[in-house]
Amino acid sequence: MSKNPPRKTNLTAEDWFNLGVTLGEQGNHQEALEAFTTAAELCPHDAAIWFNRGLVLDELGRINEALDCYQRATELDDNYTEAWNNLGAAYQELGRAQEALESFIRATRTRTPNRVDYANAWYNRGVILADMERYEEALECFIETVRINPGDARAWYNRGVIHEQLGQNEEALASYKKTTKMTPEQVEAWLDMGELLGKMEQTEDALKIFKRVIALEPENARAWYDKGVALGILDKHKEAVEAYVRATKLNPHDVHTLYNLANTLARKLKRFQEALDITNRLLEVSPHHINGLYLRGRILIELNRPREAQACFDQVRKLDPNYPDLIKTK
Repeated sequence: MSKNPPRKTNLTAEDWFNLGVTLGEQGNHQEALEAFTTAAELCPHDAAIWFNRGLVLDELGRINEALDCYQRATELDDNYTEAWNNLGAAYQELGRAQEALESFIRATRTRTPNRVDYANAWYNRGVILADMERYEEALECFIETVRINPGDARAWYNRGVIHEQLGQNEEALASYKKTTKMTPEQVEAWLDMGELLGKMEQTEDALKIFKRVIALEPENARAWYDKGVALGILDKHKEAVEAYVRATKLNPHDVHTLYNLANTLARKLKRFQEALDITNRLLEVSPHHINGLYLRGRILIELNRPREAQACFDQVRKLDPNYPDLIKTK
């Protein structure tokens, strides 16, 4: 087929539409756009043509033009769930959150026989409400999503996140378990579940999960960090240090890992010189890390370097005159 197919042919709007669909499926988006444009010229009141023209414009990165097409599709067919969904997604991509929400709400009010499209509408509505920190409303949307489509692992995961955000830990745990059962490879759900178990003081179970994630993704820095935290709670400080060291190799600039590593080396294992080296690295990354500055001061006292220690405490005092542990240094 030529790159620019002639428009003066005997092809009908339906022919051009079908040609556009085929070209789009083949990844020939520019040619597909030309076909849908011709179809729209021949039959300007067909919502499906405008919707599919929007799809290829989306693929071409022409989001404003895609939005116009989705808008036209919804004007032509007020009950077009997928068009309302895509219109909402286009608004969302453009940072127009309220208009996106209104489109997703409209999508959930359609009367579509397509269960998946309808469930997706509720899911997208929940996502944007969560982004707007309207958590209780978001939770209702994710609950509705899985009621319509119980196999939607994304919705179960987000339901868990929102339950946890609202302090509903048991419900969050149940949702994470549901997610990991459906998608065992989704490490984010495993890690969130492990961290939640840690908050619920079920540390042994949390540790098992972090080890499982590491088996799935040996280079996952967050999993190594979480493993270190769990081992520390279980008073396995040497193993905790090994986990933190591995995490710092994978993510050298993570201040939480660097601080925990230095703190464990100093306070639990009395390996002060190593701890000092790590606090120096921490403060290179984050010069005003107040806990790191205080820890460095305490380490320097242990190394009999009081003047340098006092300089650290002075910095802490400038950052926070009411820092609670400063009283111990007077």
